[in-house]
Amino acid sequence: MSEAETERFSALESAAPLPEVRSPPSGRFEPPQPPEAPLELDRGSAAQPFVRCQACGRDSQRGTVRCVCGARLDTGAVAAFNAQLWAELQTQQQLERAEHHQALERDLAEAERRTADRRALGEVLARGVAEQERLANPPLAPRWSWAVGVGLLGLLLVPIGVRAHSLVLPLLGMVVLAAVGLWLRQRRPPGH
Repeated sequence: MSEAETERFSALESAAPLPEVRSPPSGRFEPPQPPEAPLELDRGSAAQPFVRCQACGRDSQRGTVRCVCGARLDTGAVAAFNAQLWAELQTQQQLERAEHHQALERDLAEAERRTADRRALGEVLARGVAEQERLANPPLAPRWSWAVGVGLLGLLLVPIGVRAHSLVLPLLGMVVLAAVGLWLRQRRPPGH
């Protein structure tokens, strides 16, 4: 930078005053104030939330002195009427809750019974399918056991001589062919 430029910039810097920094009037940057207490609703008490007029039957807020019809709501007779009304309503609510609880228990018992019935039906169906499979595919051990027995008999007769072989070997071949035929028939799907 040249000397002329430096003088020019220094003249500008000294001529322009620095702006004063102030917080905006909106209060946006001020420290937060503690929140006000929230609005509380009086729902936790078991007291009657309304006052019913004995003359016209209209409900008003608690603490109301006169009904819309003009009758006073702060008399002893109205207070007794409302106390009796509130007791009846509480009794009715308890009965309704008990009935609802009993209905839920009945529904639960019915659901458990249906589940047990379905489980039992599933077990019966599974046993039926297993029985059908067992009948369609019987175990091979009983059918093959006699073939194995005849084969062992043939092997025992081998040392006897050629004449025994000529009798046992064709018999053994027929037994093996019959066993294979039975096995193939069992493996064939029904209807073929």
